[in-house]
Parts: sequence; structure tokens; C-alpha cells
Amino acid sequence: MSLVLDMTPTAINRTAVFHIVMDTARAWKKHSCHYRYGKKYQNQLLETSEEISTVSPEIIELVLGDNGFINETRNPYSYGHRRPTDDRVLFFDPLYTLTDEIRPNDVVMVLDTSPITNPEWHNDRVCQLYHTAYTRLALSKAHILSISRHTSMSLWGNFGINPDTITEIPLYLRKDVEPYSVDAKYRKKRLLFVGSLETRKNIIGLMLAFERSRLATKGYELSIVGGDGHGAAQIKQIAADISGVKLYGFVSNETLQSLYRESVAFVYPSYLEGFGVPLLEAMSWGLPILTSTTGAPPEVVTEGAILVDPNDIEAISDGMHTLVGMKAAEYNHLAEVNRAHARRFSFQRYISTMETAVFLNGA
Repeated sequence: MSLVLDMTPTAINRTAVFHIVMDTARAWKKHSCHYRYGKKYQNQLLETSEEISTVSPEIIELVLGDNGFINETRNPYSYGHRRPTDDRVLFFDPLYTLTDEIRPNDVVMVLDTSPITNPEWHNDRVCQLYHTAYTRLALSKAHILSISRHTSMSLWGNFGINPDTITEIPLYLRKDVEPYSVDAKYRKKRLLFVGSLETRKNIIGLMLAFERSRLATKGYELSIVGGDGHGAAQIKQIAADISGVKLYGFVSNETLQSLYRESVAFVYPSYLEGFGVPLLEAMSWGLPILTSTTGAPPEVVTEGAILVDPNDIEAISDGMHTLVGMKAAEYNHLAEVNRAHARRFSFQRYISTMETAVFLNGA
């Protein structure tokens, strides 16, 4: 029995899940895995954008088209199509289990339960698809990997899946965003946010807090980096009316590194995160952190982080003043603590835990 890596997310997604899937697949070439894109199996991993683009149209139609996954929602308690082989499949997202049945010896990674817990942040069709996928997952007895304790508890609360049966595998700091310089001389009056422009990230609340802080009058910029997501139009409209806010859109790794290096602090008061990889990236640059009391961020950051209620604009604003008002000794100490903490979340730690869960335990 061979392991099949479901690479379907790489053909439709360029966010964190894309890197997780590709990094894992590349690390496991030694295991002679097979790969699946949609419903098609193959022996070769598609690694370049050009190769992946050849399967993208079919997968987009499968996920979003009327004759694709949406048909599966008509009977959410079924096991879907029966696949013809006895392969085990590692699914990196429950959504793609809708290609066929889920078997007890399969492995399903869960990164985000917000389409279930907070459907108002997502497209209606996406929520419908995820509801079907999670319902089947709960019935399947497949082994579940979650990226945080918060995610495990969410699965328990919404689907009755015992957290003790779930393997928790924290995510990792990607090598292409690790710092190449942390010299304080590069720091500018910049507060940085990195994440897609979507309602769930609480970017509007962040911008309103920045406006309330009046830090723009002291030369500070709130730099927001990320591509469009659900709610981007409203975010852009509000950003245009607030002095000191700059939307950078999606940027290259080189530009992102420069922004991390030049920022004085990282502000991330998201309503809900399954993990929060940008927090790791910011800590690796030695940046002090402001983030939320909700979701997984408290599991990721150090004790030196400022934790706020994401609904409390005043608290976010006050937290910004605390960040920019740190004395040099406190700032430098926190920078070292954050860098050391971020290094604990290495790719080697992640992949070793994955291998134990998938290969040694037999899932």
C-alpha cells in the first residue's frame, strides 16, 4: 500500500497551504509517494508554476463548477465516490476529500475551521462545500492532523471529534522569509501587518485603531501586505480615507523581507487564526508583537506579546502606543526572545512530527 499525496490545493491556492503541500512533498521524495491532482494520479510531482497551470483549469472547475464538488453536497452523509485503489491518501485540506470517499487509513490535515464556525467571512458556496467535507470527515474515522490546540478543540466542539484522537502538528518558519539582517539601523516608523485582505483578519479594526492612535501625525505608517480576499473591496475603500495607511498588495519575498526588516513592530489582531505563520515570521525578525486573545495566536507567540480583544479598538490603539514606546533595552531583550522562540518552529520539527504521524504510526 503506497501513500498518495493529494496535491490538489497547489493548483488553486497560493497561500500558506500551497507552501505546506509543496514543502512536504519535496521533503518526501525519498518515500516514493504518488501524487494526485483532482481525480488524476501520477508518479511525478509537478513543481513549477508552468507544470501546475496545466491541471489548474480542470481543478478549478471541479471545486467551483456546478458539476463538480457542489454535487456532493446533495448527500453530505454519504462517503462520496469509491476510489478504485487501496492507496492511503494524505489530504492537506478537508475540502479535497470530496473527490471520493475517505477511508479510515487516510490522513486529513485541518488548517482552518472558520468556514464552519464563521460562515459570514466566506463565500456561501465555499461554506456549503466545507460543511459537507467536515461532516464526512467526522464519520470517516480517518486520522486527523491539526495545526493547533485551538483547531483540535474547534473540531471537538463542532463535530464531536475527540481531541485525544487528533495529532497536533504546529506549522513552521519558512526558510525563504527568514531574516538576513536584524540591524536596528534599518528600522523605520512602520507598523506591519501581513495577511490576505479579508474580513476575518480584522484589518478594518486595525486601521480604525491606527487612526485613533494618531501615530500618523508622528510619521508612522501602517503597512498592510497581502492579496485580495473576502471583503477586500471594503478594506480598500476604508484604507483610502485613513492617513498613514498603505496597502502594498501581494509582494515578492524580497520585498516582504525588506518590509519586515524596516518595521518597528508587527500588528496582527485577527479575529480567528488556525495558527498564524506571519507571527512566526515577524518574531524571527525580532519584532515585538500585538495580536489577538482569540484563536491560536496565544499558542504561537511568547509571553512578551501584547494580546488584545480583536473587537476592542481602544485596546488595539493603546497596544500600538506601547509597541512604539518601548525603551531600547526592553525592545532588544524582546527581540532576542522572539527570535529564539521562532527558531523552535523549524521545518525539521514539522516534518519529523508529520513522518511519525503518517509513516511510523500507520495513521
